[in-house]
Amino acid sequence: MAKKSTDKSDYGADSITVLEGLDPVRKRPGMYIGTTGPDGLHHLVWEVFDNSRDEAMSGFADDIEVALLPHDRVRVVDNGRGIPVGIHKLTKVSALETVMTTLHAGGKFDNDSYKVSGGLHGVGVSVVNALSVYARAEVHQDGGAYFQEYSQGKKKAPLKKIGASKLHGTIITFEPDVEIFKEVQFDFNKIVSHLRQQAYLVKKMHITVLDLRAVDEKQLKLDGVFYARDLRLNAPSMSFYFEGGLQSLITFYNHHQQPLHKNIFYCEKLDIDANVVSVEIALQYVDDINSRITAFANNIYNAEGGTHLTGFKTALTRSLKLSFVFFSSTQKNSQAAVSSFNALSLSPAFIIFFTSSMTFTASILLKSWPIVFLNSTAVSASAGSSLGASARAPALNSSMFSLNRP
Repeated sequence: MAKKSTDKSDYGADSITVLEGLDPVRKRPGMYIGTTGPDGLHHLVWEVFDNSRDEAMSGFADDIEVALLPHDRVRVVDNGRGIPVGIHKLTKVSALETVMTTLHAGGKFDNDSYKVSGGLHGVGVSVVNALSVYARAEVHQDGGAYFQEYSQGKKKAPLKKIGASKLHGTIITFEPDVEIFKEVQFDFNKIVSHLRQQAYLVKKMHITVLDLRAVDEKQLKLDGVFYARDLRLNAPSMSFYFEGGLQSLITFYNHHQQPLHKNIFYCEKLDIDANVVSVEIALQYVDDINSRITAFANNIYNAEGGTHLTGFKTALTRSLKLSFVFFSSTQKNSQAAVSSFNALSLSPAFIIFFTSSMTFTASILLKSWPIVFLNSTAVSASAGSSLGASARAPALNSSMFSLNRP
């Protein structure tokens, strides 16, 4: 029997705290970015970049730049449509301010603005804004250039028009808040590795990464500059562009392996049904006893796998059994050596993730679209928007699976 408390403190209606705006993010940042350590810090970059990448996945952008600036700032640029700047009918402020300062506000809850996206719940850039001591959004759209600045999720001034512009796209600059992140130190190599992977997943998308942290600020004049690379500063940089998509990815991953066949198996199927936008597969056998599978859902890396990976392995096992039975019936003294097999399961329905970091898919429907992978595999499946939290896929041999849904 529970011991009766003798504490006289009152627990009534006034004891209930209601957090408004972006206060919940600052109060419990781990709920939105997983951790306030290095992984959470870099997750801010991924969140902003993912918005730009979604523009590219939808066919509205093809050139993204991520630059590390002095004072621990990050600048992400894309040549997409630009976040809308018109007045939102519900919030009575600009759509840009709504997106930047309101949780669960975004254009990815239906299939009209984005047929395919990695956005799940409209918290991406607003969470980054909430966890930044400084943020600035600059939009080039419909012949004009606009900007607004923020601090800890709150606007510093109304949206302002800078002037005319022939460009189109969005520039997001942010500086993580040291009150949230005790150590702010971006890892250039980590960012390069992540963005290289994304460049493979979205064919014909240019990605440039710049490390301008050591550049003299007198030289770093970004006012009126769209892409920082146009300043032609002497600083570390990397650029990525792959027309081969997943084929290029398999080539990169197997660079130090010994392929058992030269040609990489590759196939892509578009518009499978109303929900599944595309499925893309690339695979190659290598001389290795370990298998590797890298899974993605809507281009989000599923490090912990999920139901899609389970379905993939099931499909592969069945295919191998059928192939072995057929081979055994036609060959005497046949032998089979199974070293590493990769399988995928794709679902044309909603994707459900267990966590907000999207590391594990939980949708039962993802088991219904198994795709067979062998040894080194890369798969990209597009299907419209996703529901849930987060997805990562375990590495088996050299395999990748990316599921993109409306």
